[in-house]
Amino acid sequence: MKKLVILSMVVLIILITVTPAFAAGQPPANGSHRRTWRVDFALVGQITALDPEARAVTVLVWRGSQPVKPYFGQELLLQTTEYTRFYLKNLDGSIKIISLDDLAIGQEIGANGIVIDQVWAVKRILVNPDRKWCK
Repeated sequence: MKKLVILSMVVLIILITVTPAFAAGQPPANGSHRRTWRVDFALVGQITALDPEARAVTVLVWRGSQPVKPYFGQELLLQTTEYTRFYLKNLDGSIKIISLDDLAIGQEIGANGIVIDQVWAVKRILVNPDRKWCK
């Protein structure tokens, strides 16, 4: 009987200390939390502006996945990071690693990444994507 009481006390102490930790990860009960919108995207278009200091690339969108469809024929600001990868597809089909500094206005690109709270964060940019995906 004494062992059962001690075991019950240990379980109770564990529940008391763990419950606040679980509650911390839950949204507030009053519904005041803001849900983060995150979705993958892919697009093809032409670079219309570059801002190397802000690591931003503006693209005139030609084609893309479902999240990009409302932007067909419009400019879209893409945000790159230090983790974004840049590639150049040569005429022979080989791929070369490049940098943000190698991008130029007028280049045709393919880009993919994620949209988080209306920020189009780019994971990868390919210069000179296949023509079948372009205009």
